[in-house]
Amino acid sequence: MALEYCKLILSLEPDEDPLCMLLLIDHLALRARNYEYLICLFQDQQTDLPEHEQSSAREKASLLIQQVLTMFPGVLLPLLGYCSVRPDATVSTHRFFGPNAEISQPSALSQLRAPGNIHRHVILSEIKEAVAALPPDVTTQSVMGFDPLPPADTIYSYVRPKRLSPISRGNMIALFRSLLPNYTVEIP
Repeated sequence: MALEYCKLILSLEPDEDPLCMLLLIDHLALRARNYEYLICLFQDQQTDLPEHEQSSAREKASLLIQQVLTMFPGVLLPLLGYCSVRPDATVSTHRFFGPNAEISQPSALSQLRAPGNIHRHVILSEIKEAVAALPPDVTTQSVMGFDPLPPADTIYSYVRPKRLSPISRGNMIALFRSLLPNYTVEIP
């Protein structure tokens, strides 16, 4: 059922994916044992680009990763740790990526912020370590169960109608009003 809701939400805005359903849909497809859908989704993502653009995109991604690791070498080992990948001994002891790499990286790296839709995904994932790593301004907000961290430009299409003020004429009027919400008492 959750996979179907995820598919529906993703189909509303597949290009922008403001609620980051692509971060969740593979997990839900695996839990639902809907492997065919997962394979089709992966193939659709691969075939969105022509072959020459796919190789170009891979080359560009490779260059971007190289640039990031050159600028922020201290990111590699924690990233591999979060992915449950054990680095090779030469990498983990290398002076560029090893324990001393964090000393050489700019202090601004610790101030990087993820977008709100990523924060929403982290809260929904309920991974304690990930939720604990969220910035304080996110964790101190009140979280609604039906939509944690709603977007700032949320449109509320339903406004609850105001109820008439109660008339203190007794329990009988309250009974009629609970049975018939449109019941009003004629006041002479």
